[in-house]
Amino acid sequence: MIKKLILCLLLSLSAYATIFVEVVMTHEKDFEGQTILMSELHFVENIQPDKMSRFVMKSKIDLLLSGTFIDDETTYGPGSLVEIEGRVLSKTLSKSFKLDLKLGHEGSVIFNEPELGQKTKIKIKPVVH
Repeated sequence: MIKKLILCLLLSLSAYATIFVEVVMTHEKDFEGQTILMSELHFVENIQPDKMSRFVMKSKIDLLLSGTFIDDETTYGPGSLVEIEGRVLSKTLSKSFKLDLKLGHEGSVIFNEPELGQKTKIKIKPVVH
């Protein structure tokens, strides 16, 4: 009886990996030929496949992120590839992006606003904890 109970408990537990992202986000502005760092944000956060997680910089730029493992039929469990979907929002900018990254490898996106002399850089590295 105890063996059956332990077996049921083990089978009912589901093992899953959680995606964490290490993010560096900067907002720069050109002023008289010089680039000035306006705002910078560093964080490590858990992201979910079903909902967008929201992060806000001091300069009122929002970053929305979600992530999911890309299935690999040759590997049991989560694969080493991750699809990161994101959106950058501000008063003057609304852009979406998608990155397919290997775990532990960094990817980046840059959004330029030449009419305002502004640039937003985002570096993302997915990791598993």
